[in-house]
Amino acid sequence: MQRSDFILNLFIKSVKNIYIVHVQISLLKDYIKNIKKEYSTKNYTEFSFRTSLENFIHSLDKDSEIHQEQKRMRGLGAPDFKAFRGAINVGYIETKELGENLDEILKTEQLKKYLD
Repeated sequence: MQRSDFILNLFIKSVKNIYIVHVQISLLKDYIKNIKKEYSTKNYTEFSFRTSLENFIHSLDKDSEIHQEQKRMRGLGAPDFKAFRGAINVGYIETKELGENLDEILKTEQLKKYLD
């Protein structure tokens, strides 16, 4: 490969990466805008922000599937969301009220059961 081809390929990869980051930042800004809009009503609960979160996650990864409030699972209870890629369960998501101390929540039994 000639030096000019190498530089051109490197430039193309850089432009693609910049575009991807730009798109992700744009999606994050949209998510924050939706959260602020809901928050400004002063009439919200932990559940009020779930659809925005689900839409944001799906916008970042079209192959992801996020399911809210699935049936209870032995030993885990009912996570707020289950995350899938295809048929594979890749994790759980718990939502909390805005302003809650997440460092303290990470120490709770509720979250520990998902990590085991």
